[in-house]
Amino acid sequence: MHSLIRNKKIIIVTGSGGVGKTTTAAAIAVQAALMGKKTLVLTIDPAKRLATTLGINRFTHIPKEVFIEKNITLSAMMLDTKETFDALIQKYAPSKEVAQKILTNHIYQFLSTMMAGTQEYMALEKLYELNESRNYDTLILDTPPAKHALSFLEAPDRLAHFLDENILKWFLKPYLKAGTFSLKMLTSGSHLVFKLIEMLTGLHVLYELSEFLLNLQSLYSGFRERTLKAQAILKSSQTAFLVITNPERAVFEQALELHKRLSHLQVSLGGFIVNRVTIAFFPTLNAYQKLAQREKEQIQKIKTVIGKTLPLYEIPFFDNDIHDIKGLRLMNHYLFP
Repeated sequence: MHSLIRNKKIIIVTGSGGVGKTTTAAAIAVQAALMGKKTLVLTIDPAKRLATTLGINRFTHIPKEVFIEKNITLSAMMLDTKETFDALIQKYAPSKEVAQKILTNHIYQFLSTMMAGTQEYMALEKLYELNESRNYDTLILDTPPAKHALSFLEAPDRLAHFLDENILKWFLKPYLKAGTFSLKMLTSGSHLVFKLIEMLTGLHVLYELSEFLLNLQSLYSGFRERTLKAQAILKSSQTAFLVITNPERAVFEQALELHKRLSHLQVSLGGFIVNRVTIAFFPTLNAYQKLAQREKEQIQKIKTVIGKTLPLYEIPFFDNDIHDIKGLRLMNHYLFP
C-alpha cells in the first residue's frame, strides 16, 4: 500500500455499502499525509460519515483542513453536485446571458440534481478539476455503494450520449424547422413524448424544454471535450481502484463481480481490502473458531480469483467503532504494516 501512495496520484475506493469504505478512504488519506503528500479526500457518500471520522462538524464543497499531528494536515471536502454543474454551465456557455437562461430554467434545475447519473458524473468532473489544479499530490475518492460505483464509471458515456448532437437535433427538429415551438411540427416520435408532457404538466414546460435544449446545444463541444478528458483520468496510469469488502458471503460475491467489471473496463486495480475480519483470539470458543474458518475460506476464494497480481489486505474486526484520527491510524497498522 505504501507503493500505491508513492506511485499513484488518484486512489478511488469502491465497494458495497456498509463495508467500511468511507473509513478506509479516510485512513488511506491520513497515511498519505503522514508520508508527506499534500492530500485531499473527496466524498460523494450521502451518509456524510467521513466528516465525523475526520473530526469535521460538517462538509462543504470547499476543501476543509484536517489536523493530524504537528505540521501535518490533509484536506477534505464533499461533492456539491449542483454547484459543480453550475460551474460547468458558466464555463462553457457562449455568453453570460445564455448561462443565466440555463441556470434559471426549471428543466435544468431538475436535471442538475435529480437526473440519474448526475451525481456520479459531477464527482468525476470534480475529480478532474482537482487533478488539473495540481494543488494536491494525492486525491482519494470515496464513492457511493457498489451499484453506484459502476454508474460513476459509466456516467460520462451516458451524459455524452444525452449531449450527442443527433439526439439534441431530434428533439429540436420542430423548432429548427418552424422557428417557433409548435406541436404541429413535431416528428411522430417526439410528438408522443411532448404530448404526454403537455397533458401532465401543461404547455409551459414544453417551451422551457425547448429553450433549455436550444441553449444546451451551444455547450455541446465544450461539454464533450471535457467529458472525454475527465473519462481519461479513470484509465490513467496515475489512477488506481481499491475494492473494499467484508467477510459476509453475499458481500464477497458483490466484490468479486465488481472486480470482474473493473477488469473489463481496463482500469488499474490497486488491491482488495477485507474489512472486519474475525480473529480467533480465544481457541476455546468454538463459535469464534468456526466463524474465523469460514471467513478464511471466503478470503481464499478472493485470493484464487485475483492470484498474485493484486495485494490483499485484511483488517480485523475492532471492538470499538473507528470514529477519529487515532482509530484511523490503528487501521493503518494493517493497511501499511
